[in-house]
Amino acid sequence: MEIQKIRYHPLVDANSEGTEKVPMFLTTDPKGVRSMYLEEMIPGYFRLYSKEPVSTGESDKLRIHCPQCGSGLMKIAKNSTTTKLGLYTCDRCR
Repeated sequence: MEIQKIRYHPLVDANSEGTEKVPMFLTTDPKGVRSMYLEEMIPGYFRLYSKEPVSTGESDKLRIHCPQCGSGLMKIAKNSTTTKLGLYTCDRCR
């Protein structure tokens, strides 16, 4: 049985306010991520992480796009800490 590698999707701003985030590429090397990224441990479920602390109010304003189809992800669990943010999934890809 092959073990699933954790996939990381670094995010960039898609608008001038910095509230809309899109994934740039896929990497399995955590050293390849910088400030804000999605971690996909289970296929189709994405945990949002930030290297810098983010308040709940700020993270609630974010619109994160799906790495597979580009549509908006749905937040299904709240932030755990100020750097381990919400858990997301895509209604369109599920």
